Amino acid sequence: MASSSRSEPLADHKEEGAKKSEKKQFLSQTRYIPFLVLAMVVVMSLAMGIIWAVVKPKRPQVVVKNGYIVEGTRKISKDNTTLSGKFRFEFRFYNPNKMATIHYDTLSATSIFSD
Repeated sequence: MASSSRSEPLADHKEEGAKKSEKKQFLSQTRYIPFLVLAMVVVMSLAMGIIWAVVKPKRPQVVVKNGYIVEGTRKISKDNTTLSGKFRFEFRFYNPNKMATIHYDTLSATSIFSD
C-alpha cells in the first residue's frame, strides 16, 4: 500500500508536466500566427504591386467627336419653352492599355438641362 501512495503523486506530477508542456507548445505556436498573417499580407501586396507595375493601368478615353440634332422642334408658350428632337452623337473610344481589353456591349446616354 505504501508503494501505491508514492506512485500517485508521481503520476500527478507527470500529468501536470505534460499539461504544462502542451500549454507551452500551444503558446509558442500561437505566437507565430500574427507573423504569418503579416507575411501573407506583405506577399499579396508585393504581388499586386508587381502586377500593377507590369500592366500600368490607364483610364479609357471617351471623346464626343460630333453631335447634332435631327428632327428638332421647339415649343414656345407663355411660361415654358420646350426643345425636343432626336440627338445624334459620334463617340470615339480609345483604350491606352496595351495589355488589357475593354468590350462595350451597349451605351446609354441621357441629357438633361434646366435653367
